[in-house]
Amino acid sequence: MARETAERRLVARVCTSDLAPMVADSRFSWVELEMSVQDQKNGVREAVEEAQGTISETAEKLKGMAADAGGRAHEFAREAGRQASAAAQTAYGTSNEVLDLVEGVVRENVWTSVLIAGALGYGLACLVKSR
Repeated sequence: MARETAERRLVARVCTSDLAPMVADSRFSWVELEMSVQDQKNGVREAVEEAQGTISETAEKLKGMAADAGGRAHEFAREAGRQASAAAQTAYGTSNEVLDLVEGVVRENVWTSVLIAGALGYGLACLVKSR
C-alpha cells in the first residue's frame, strides 16, 4: 500500500516535470527515472551552493566597502574640523585687527568719537522709547 502511494507520487511528479516525454517512451525504466531525478536534485544542490557562495562573496565585498566608506567619512569629518578651526582663528585674528584699527581712530579723534557715540545713544533711546 505504502509503495503504491510512493509510486503514485513519483508518477505525479514525473508527469508535471520535464521528464514526462521520457516516461511516455515504452523503453523507459524506473531506474532511469530515479537516476534522472537524482541528477536534477544534484543540479539544484549545486545551484544552491553556487548561489550561497555568490551571496557570501557579495556580503564580504559590501562589508569592505562599508568599512572603507566609514574611514573616509571619518577623515572628511576630521578635515572639516581642522578647516573650521582655521577659519575661526582667522576670524578671531581679523576681528582683533579691526578692533585695534577702530581703537586707534577713536584715540586720534576723541571729540568726534564722543559726538558719534552720543548721537548713537540718543537714536537708540528714541527707538526704545517709541516702542
